[in-house]
Amino acid sequence: MKTQPRNSRIIILCLFLTAGTSTAELTGSSGTIQKMVDSVSAENLLTYVRTLESSGGYHSRVDYTPGYDSAAAYLLRTFTSFRLLTSVKYDTFYVPAALSPFNTRPLVNVVATLAGKKDPSKIILIGAHLDACANKMPGWQQDWGTISAPGADDDASGVAALVELARVMSDSSFLFSNDYTIQFVAFGAEESIPVYQSWTYGSLHFAQHAKAEGKNILGTICLDMIGYNSSYMYLAVVADSQSSWLGEHCRAMNDKYKVGLIMNAPPFPIHSYSDHASFWASGYPAILLIENYLPTVDGPYYQKNDLYHSSGDTSGTLNFQLIKKSTQLTLAAVAELSSSSSTDVHAVHAKEPASFSLSQNYPNPFNPTTMISYQLPVNSHITLMVFDILGREVVTLVDREMEAGTYVVEWNAWDFPSGMYFCRLTHGAMTQIRKMQILK
Repeated sequence: MKTQPRNSRIIILCLFLTAGTSTAELTGSSGTIQKMVDSVSAENLLTYVRTLESSGGYHSRVDYTPGYDSAAAYLLRTFTSFRLLTSVKYDTFYVPAALSPFNTRPLVNVVATLAGKKDPSKIILIGAHLDACANKMPGWQQDWGTISAPGADDDASGVAALVELARVMSDSSFLFSNDYTIQFVAFGAEESIPVYQSWTYGSLHFAQHAKAEGKNILGTICLDMIGYNSSYMYLAVVADSQSSWLGEHCRAMNDKYKVGLIMNAPPFPIHSYSDHASFWASGYPAILLIENYLPTVDGPYYQKNDLYHSSGDTSGTLNFQLIKKSTQLTLAAVAELSSSSSTDVHAVHAKEPASFSLSQNYPNPFNPTTMISYQLPVNSHITLMVFDILGREVVTLVDREMEAGTYVVEWNAWDFPSGMYFCRLTHGAMTQIRKMQILK
């Protein structure tokens, strides 16, 4: 995850777990889900994290390194071993903004799919990020390709939960029947590294293609850093206003299935430092589940993690009961959302925006492309324009009548120099402006 700072339907989830709730308390589909929740294994989670932090002996999952390739291959093999998954594949992408020759070298998202039994066109996505970073270490700028970056918390913890969820939900012994498709995605290039300046390229690629292909995404839940807290079983929700229903759903599942996590209450904080924000940019509701909404600061139930993005981020520093509970919570939330009897998702997603608004572009700073999202509560003639620091218009992105809804525009600033720019959305006498920074 980053320290700085929506039309299809998919749900992406970030992960957490618990032990020992009696299955006798719930019956029917809820009883099945409870059995699945109870079957989550802390031992499996430990094995996954240790394998990922070692990464074939390279002890690094930094993009463009052999350890990253080894970790991706491990996930492909492991997902393939779960026989009821309907497909397992690499989703290949490139980072055009990377320095040569890295801009021509492929990276991957690892995507596993459990097809829906009644309406497979509706998708629930669970995500975490595959890559790691060690930018706190001396020599990072020069030695990033060889430096130790085990990333046990950031984000082997989330990926381990992802794998365990795929194992349990594809286990035929539970007779679990998902009406909607569930996808498990390990995203590449979430972290920033010296050869490119931005982040979340893998999830941006995935979300933009899902939107372009008309994927029916119900929502998004992303997992990032869910294992460091040793004192409290605490899990934070990060969500924007369009996505808060999904955070509240997770809180309800924590109570219903007696997972035992402490969770923050709405209004949820809004931060864009991880893969969930890529889905915001493409118009999808998305939340992040994380050990603290800012892992760099102390909180009432959290002592800040000074080890992430360093060579000290190892499995020996993690609380695997917290990772287990987080996984269990995610499992319950996804399993219930994958049922066609769950109507809250559809009702919320169908709502038109409540207000005229221009969201902050993402990523920001950027090079060379960024996504600009805006919301219209009624049919409107709008203009969306970009100005430089001197107030001169440099480009008009939209100038036409638009129906009510949420829209995302991509601006490619390849021909524009580094600096501060301003994006202005205008409808009649109403105007909103956002600062944007090109960093080349």
